[in-house]
Amino acid sequence: MLPRRYDNPRCDLSELRQRLGVRYVVYERRPIHGETVWGQRGPVVQVRDGRHHQRRNMTLAHEFAHVLFDPVFNPAALHSTIRDTFDERVALSQGIIAEDASVLDAVINRIGLEKLCDELAFELLFPAKWALKLASSATDLTSVVSVAHRFDVSLTLATIRLNEATGDRRSLLQLRPTCVGDWVVAETVRPPRGWSEGVRLSMESSRMIGSLAWTGHPLWREISTQKRPERLLGVDLLRRQEMAVGFYFEQLGPGPRSATPTPS
Repeated sequence: MLPRRYDNPRCDLSELRQRLGVRYVVYERRPIHGETVWGQRGPVVQVRDGRHHQRRNMTLAHEFAHVLFDPVFNPAALHSTIRDTFDERVALSQGIIAEDASVLDAVINRIGLEKLCDELAFELLFPAKWALKLASSATDLTSVVSVAHRFDVSLTLATIRLNEATGDRRSLLQLRPTCVGDWVVAETVRPPRGWSEGVRLSMESSRMIGSLAWTGHPLWREISTQKRPERLLGVDLLRRQEMAVGFYFEQLGPGPRSATPTPS
């Protein structure tokens, strides 16, 4: 069900596209990330064109999941498809689903087609067995960035999958500057308490981030919020163009609890 190249554990999306019989993938400027449109002769996958190919790959994998699941779980989406093609699509989907027990388990245990498509996309791009294998060594930003590069996925997706594998807390804070000179938390993955989206950093932390050079090497720094400037959070911090990424690790599974170490 999940075609993979011998030198890369990630799913080969090109081969999967061929197996699913997707003749057309259209990349265009559009307000939503992606959509699968069923025509008379089958599906056309539409994907928003953008700078980040990892985001495009996630959208493509999600829409391929729709191509697989729609004929079985959402047949109304195929209302424009002619009868012979409709029957062929249902048979193809049923045959592929029956090949993979993990897909069947996902269908049985999860509710909601969109969530199901997300979960299959995650598995296509960063399989759970590989996340479990790599999680024990992925406890700092450098190693998580390396994992993301290996599977050609976003840092966000890599962090989510590694957290799911072990239950530990890998916190990811996407930080962006505001028009008044301070920095704000724009996006998060499992943030520490007090670090939700929209939280503004203290001016001291904002000035420090603004002064960092754009390098490929994370630096350990302490940051704080405007509301609680006295409470410092030690993070691996990486400046990336007009944004920054903060990473915090806390072991919550078996063994002693630990956090991002303080500098010696």
